[in-house]
Parts: sequence; C-alpha cells; structure tokens
Amino acid sequence: MGYKDYRFNPDSGPYGYNVPAGVGDMSEIFKNRVVGAMIMPSTTGSSQLTGAGNGTYLYDISPGFVVVDGKVAEIAGAADQACETPADIMANGYSKIYMLIAYKTTLNVVTTLIVAGTAALTAAVAAPTPAEIEAAIPAGCPWVAIGAMQINRTGDTTVTEAVDNQYRPLFLPKTVHDA
Repeated sequence: MGYKDYRFNPDSGPYGYNVPAGVGDMSEIFKNRVVGAMIMPSTTGSSQLTGAGNGTYLYDISPGFVVVDGKVAEIAGAADQACETPADIMANGYSKIYMLIAYKTTLNVVTTLIVAGTAALTAAVAAPTPAEIEAAIPAGCPWVAIGAMQINRTGDTTVTEAVDNQYRPLFLPKTVHDA
C-alpha cells in the first residue's frame, strides 16, 4: 500500500482534496443548516393552572446561526420564549410538540416561527407535519427545522418539557423544505 496524497489534485474533480467530480454541487451541503441555536428546557419552567387554559409553555434557545436557502441569519440566545398563547392550552393527559423553524421570506429575510402540532394523548403525540408547517408560513418560502419542544400535561397543574434537536439539517441537502 502506498501513501495517498490528499492535497489538492486537479485530477480528482472540481473541488480538490480528492472529492470526486460526480458528487454534484458541493454548495448544496452548506445551503441549509443550523449551527448552535439548540432548543433547551425553559429557565423558569412551563406551568399550568387548574382547569383548561391558564398555561404558560416555554422554551430556551442558545445563540447560533441558521442558513436557509443560502441566506444566513443569527439566532440570539433567549430564555423563556413562549410556545403558544394560553388560549390554546391542552387538556390534562395530553401533549403537544412545538417545532421552531426558520424560513426565508420572499423579501430574502430569514425569520423564525413556532408551529404547534396537534394536541393528543401523550402516547400518540406527533410533531407538526411539513404540510402543517407550510400552511403556517407564506407560500413558496423554503424552511428548515431548528428543533422541537414537547410539552406534556401530566396532571391538573403539572407539565413537563422535553426537547428534541434531531430535526435540524446537518450537512444534508435534502432536509430543507421547498414549498
């Protein structure tokens, strides 16, 4: 076995470092991604008063960057961000998943939005579907998921929080959603 030289080699393709010429446009890998901006349980903690309504469901986010369709935006770190207004709070024994997304508007501006999934019994809860997310943003806007927060109402006045950052694109060009 001989030594393999991984320095730039013009015969290895247009990207050098022995990236084969048949892999396609490498810029697609960096066109949609999230760096940092991790969803975390809220600093204060979500809360629920007796009965329907009167809940406060929160999340924290760490600082980072998001790239949507090649447009870069900074995400400021923030504590105790609201998932939803108290008027839409779920019943005891139900859960809901809230998806934080970033989308590029028709004015070439990246903005974030929380999209709520449908409340369901905790064992049957699901994240918002791409169709639900696309219905919540202007038509034709590309978007990427940043992360999700699941709120579980486990008692009359008790809620728990669970975060899931697996939805974010990690150098995978197919994780952006073009409407």
